[in-house]
Amino acid sequence: MESSQLSHAEPVAVSAPTNAEEAELRKRTLQLAGPALVEYTLMSLAGIINMIMVGDLGAAAIAAVGLTNQPVFFIQAGFQALAVGATALVARCIGARDTQLAATVARQSLVSTVLLGLLITAPQVMAARAIVDWMGAEPDVVKPAMDYMLVMMSGTVVTVIPLVASALLRGAGNSRTPMVLNIFTNILNVVFGYVLIYGYFGFPRLEVLGAGIGTVGARAVTSVLYIFALYSKGCVLPLSFKQSHRLDMSVISRIMRVGIPAALEQFVLRGGQTVFAKTVASLGTVAYAAHQLTVNAESFAFNPPTAFQVSATTLVGQYLGADRPDLAERSGYVNLRMSMITMAVIGTACYVFARQIMGIYTDDVSVIDMAVPNMRLFAAALPGMATSFVMVGALRGAGDTRWPLYVSIASIWIARVGLAYILAIHLGLGLRGAWIAMVGDHCVRAALSFFRFRSGGWKRARV
Repeated sequence: MESSQLSHAEPVAVSAPTNAEEAELRKRTLQLAGPALVEYTLMSLAGIINMIMVGDLGAAAIAAVGLTNQPVFFIQAGFQALAVGATALVARCIGARDTQLAATVARQSLVSTVLLGLLITAPQVMAARAIVDWMGAEPDVVKPAMDYMLVMMSGTVVTVIPLVASALLRGAGNSRTPMVLNIFTNILNVVFGYVLIYGYFGFPRLEVLGAGIGTVGARAVTSVLYIFALYSKGCVLPLSFKQSHRLDMSVISRIMRVGIPAALEQFVLRGGQTVFAKTVASLGTVAYAAHQLTVNAESFAFNPPTAFQVSATTLVGQYLGADRPDLAERSGYVNLRMSMITMAVIGTACYVFARQIMGIYTDDVSVIDMAVPNMRLFAAALPGMATSFVMVGALRGAGDTRWPLYVSIASIWIARVGLAYILAIHLGLGLRGAWIAMVGDHCVRAALSFFRFRSGGWKRARV
């Protein structure tokens, strides 16, 4: 995207929304965020259940899944270009009542997703062992990490189709269909994982390998369901298999104008998280297991800000498409307020019941003792998380995706990676130092993203 005066834009004067418009805005926020919150909460629950099952296999199995997830997330970050660019452009089109262009964007996004997914699958698989070695896996972690990574990387296409398809539907204002489909995915994921990890109902006991197969299998089923949902007659996006699905570079270039900075942001973010994970892995298997369990437990806290981020992205894009920047701005603040209230409740629960939550995952006292202080520390970062998630979502909805890239460079590489090395390694604070750095990351991200949204320069972003 292009935005004039990106770094020094003056605030844009707007008229205040009427009482009726304010009430409608709150209603639309809940209509979008509510289903997304249910969806993400159940997704987290499924992830927690899977991690509990993997946790039964021991610290090495936990570390293997955790180490693998970071490079897998990093490789998938490129698809954020399609997801974010398509969401912003579809939302603008829907706001301007141009459903035909919205449908064209959807078709081009889906075709590009499948082609890119197929293109990168083989190189990922061939590089799997080198990635595991680079991550610094302990000898007892290498074999299960390789099993899990090979399966996950082989299933790249079916993993990213739901990512992009759900973004298209949410950009069009439909958050209910992604909720239903992702709930179904996670039920399948838990069932498949239970059967394959432990070897029930005549299936072999595959342990960590079974967890990977269960995840990819569930996503494959969901990918098919997403395609049917997008091409059904009731979809707000008028898609048809009879329409041309050849690549249209003029449309793809519009998606990429917004999406490339978003993809770079994700590469910066995931790259930083991967290096951070490598730093934590150097502290030993027990430390990394404690870290991974804490991250998994804290995933519940990510759900409200992620849901309100989805709402902010859609509403800002649609209101700008309808030439109502005043309501676009107000929607950002409404979503922020609701997210902050929810996070205050969750943060209190995480702090008070930290030990009980960790006890659900494992009975390894050494792991629990190391994880509990970090979970309580992270509770202090939740207000910052609420701010950064919602404000970044609002900026993406406007098509202002360069600023989140700048924010990620400052927060993840300076505040998290740099500070983690100093505190955890150089000063010898270990896992505690690494989690202090994580809190610093969220605080920096919150301050910078809020400053950009408040400046108003995002209102002039062009998509």
